[in-house]
Amino acid sequence: IFFFNDTATTEIYTLSLHDALPICYQKLHFLLVLNSISFCYWTINNKKWTVKYKGKEYGGANGMIVCLGRAIEEGTPILNAYFLKDLKKEDLEYILRGNIEIPLFNERLKILRKLGDVLVKKYNGNFEKFIESSSLKVKDILNKLILDFNYFYDSRSEELRVGKDC
Repeated sequence: IFFFNDTATTEIYTLSLHDALPICYQKLHFLLVLNSISFCYWTINNKKWTVKYKGKEYGGANGMIVCLGRAIEEGTPILNAYFLKDLKKEDLEYILRGNIEIPLFNERLKILRKLGDVLVKKYNGNFEKFIESSSLKVKDILNKLILDFNYFYDSRSEELRVGKDC
């Protein structure tokens, strides 16, 4: 689960979630979407994806938070599983618009579609039903998260190659 551990991120988190998402479960959906696609912000050519928002530039996870918050402000149902399961490439391109195309764009698109599909098929489109169907123990929730959303199972047995991996 994503932890907000610096002032800038906390500021963006407050901006994105406090006013735009007053209901706790909406915040849960926000964090699920964010953590599903919050990875690899640098290209092989060492260019970093960044986003401009209200006169400031944000990169990395902060930029992703801004993009999702901005989408919510613009009325895009980015937290709706039914929207995500049929997410159009053009819609995600617009949501994640930045200085360059975000690295691994197609992987993010696949992940969001799968997220929506699983939530719709197994949990009536609600991540809270996923949580409620677990024992509420952190270990059980994490294991269930990996089983239902296998892209959260992130491991690697070989060394990272500089310039080839994020």
